[in-house]
Amino acid sequence: MGNGVNFFEEESSIKKEDTPSRNSKLMLNCKSFGFDCNFTTSEKDLEKIIEEFQEHTNSEHFTDFPAGILKSSLL
Repeated sequence: MGNGVNFFEEESSIKKEDTPSRNSKLMLNCKSFGFDCNFTTSEKDLEKIIEEFQEHTNSEHFTDFPAGILKSSLL
């Protein structure tokens, strides 16, 4: 992913059995990760919300967040 800062070397893959079985939407926002930014994304699909957040933080904050780190913040 991009040329930004990568806080963690290892990325973990998301498996179907790892996804939460919720009916409510999941949410990620930049403020939770220490950015002075109002970006928030919410979806029911775990992979989609992680992808959207990664795209934003990479392009706007030049930071790569591995899917495993984002996933653990949602669970």
